[in-house]
Amino acid sequence: MELPESYSERTFCPHCGEHLNLNRLNIYGVSKCPVCESLLAVSRLYRVVTWLLTIGASLLLASVFRVKAYAAVAWIPLLLTSAVLITIFAKAWFPPKVGLVPMDAAGKRTEPWLRNLSLLLMFWFGQTFFLVAYSFIAGSAYLLGGTQGDIRELCEFFSLPLAWVNSRFEISPTISLPALFGIVFANSFFYAVTYTALTRIVQSRLRKPFTKLGISATQPDDDDDCI
Repeated sequence: MELPESYSERTFCPHCGEHLNLNRLNIYGVSKCPVCESLLAVSRLYRVVTWLLTIGASLLLASVFRVKAYAAVAWIPLLLTSAVLITIFAKAWFPPKVGLVPMDAAGKRTEPWLRNLSLLLMFWFGQTFFLVAYSFIAGSAYLLGGTQGDIRELCEFFSLPLAWVNSRFEISPTISLPALFGIVFANSFFYAVTYTALTRIVQSRLRKPFTKLGISATQPDDDDDCI
């Protein structure tokens, strides 16, 4: 079923001025103007805020339904539902402004601090979602009757390093899903900092110029010529 057309004075093509249908606008990717066919995209800030609101809404639903850590797989439909609802409400209440996608974006150099920040965020969110996906497997093992020793080792793995500082950060299969996400997200920050530092150290070592060892032929001495 095709969604009805929806427009806003804020959302238009900056190249030809054509107003864009909000229901056909992809806020997480690249869209195309139906008139001039220019490539358009919303700002990175709008995408990040929308995605954070989606995660927050899904965790709020998990808290309302009292989803436990061992049933973390139930978060997936809550996340998908939140993504659809937040996207619809964001477009309706805060229509995004779009900009032209530069054709030479790949050739532009970014500032070092921005590259480091992007690398840190990539490791941080990547580690978080890796641990969350791994918790789905751990939760399945708990539901299928895993041994207490295996479950305890998994909980200790998810609790570190914050559990070394405060025992309240220890994870158990019966804690709430939002609490699990909060602990995993906080722990992933320390891993991300380590990964970022190691990556930059390795890159700095690889960028150092190699010393070329040249072996030149020895020139005969004048005394040797006289022999």
